[in-house]
Amino acid sequence: MATDRTAEALADLEGAVALARQIGDPALFLRGASVLLAFGGTEVLAAEAHAVTDGPILTMPFDGRAFRASTLKWRRSRSRPVPSARVSA
Repeated sequence: MATDRTAEALADLEGAVALARQIGDPALFLRGASVLLAFGGTEVLAAEAHAVTDGPILTMPFDGRAFRASTLKWRRSRSRPVPSARVSA
């Protein structure tokens, strides 16, 4: 029987991201951060991931530029105002 363990999985991911921060592994951080951002994430996490892609990650085999583009897209989607509903009289 399958159970909903999304909250537990996200908590494990947050722990993995925290560990990646401690050991200073940008690729590991971005892998975890990308999944967290896909599930909602926060503006702070998106900004941190964006900042990481400005550093030495661009010289690694992992394509940091593509991830940077995706975090920019995520941030822009969060900053758009929600259109108001128009009611016709």
